[in-house]
Amino acid sequence: FSETQVLKVGLVKAGGPHGLRDEQASCSTTDPWQPAAEADPWQQLTMLEEAKRASATAAASLPISSPLPKLTAADHKGIPLLAALDELLVAALHSGAIKLLRTEFLRADGSEAVLPELLRRQELERLEKERRIRIFLTPKEAVAALRSLSREVAGLTYGWASPDHPDVTGEYLANVRRFLRDPLGEHVTALFWDFSSLPQKPRTAAEDEFFYQALKVMGDVYASALGTIVIRHRSVPARPAELDGE
Repeated sequence: FSETQVLKVGLVKAGGPHGLRDEQASCSTTDPWQPAAEADPWQQLTMLEEAKRASATAAASLPISSPLPKLTAADHKGIPLLAALDELLVAALHSGAIKLLRTEFLRADGSEAVLPELLRRQELERLEKERRIRIFLTPKEAVAALRSLSREVAGLTYGWASPDHPDVTGEYLANVRRFLRDPLGEHVTALFWDFSSLPQKPRTAAEDEFFYQALKVMGDVYASALGTIVIRHRSVPARPAELDGE
């Protein structure tokens, strides 16, 4: 990718057998996604720090092109504790307040003909129904992707090109597709893109409720310790001349 087109993984979180193996004890809870009720909170904090340090060490030792290690809840006692931090985000995915784009759709050959420009979430929902295609993950699929411990959910961070539409030139969408079709992005199955993942104006009362519910937790997409990666567009496309003065 050129300097103005590259999408870069801004935050890589890795772990697994390379750095998060605890040989002395395994997680005692029967539900891998919930910490033990009787756990000492100070011990929990210690385990979280150990897991974070081990994850960072493992990530630093991997070439950028290496596939991310596959974690399981048994790799370290801290894994269920870190995963539990995503519960508010899980609730927003369950309710539909936040929808994740299906990257299989975006990277497919011919997807440019179906979606030549970035659309509002409401327009994409109508397109799904009219064309009978799958653009978004279902809530169940979205939660499963977040909880897979494979960092297969990506959150896009970028600068909006205009107040009303973030991608008036189409450059962002084109480069997102390039990233998803590149080996670096091939593991990503779900994409959070604010304009398409949250209801946009004009909104109904029900969509307003979803929007404000999503605003409270959308930051967790970029901060999940085990569920997501962050992709960053390093440049803002040139503003079209017709938008001068806005």
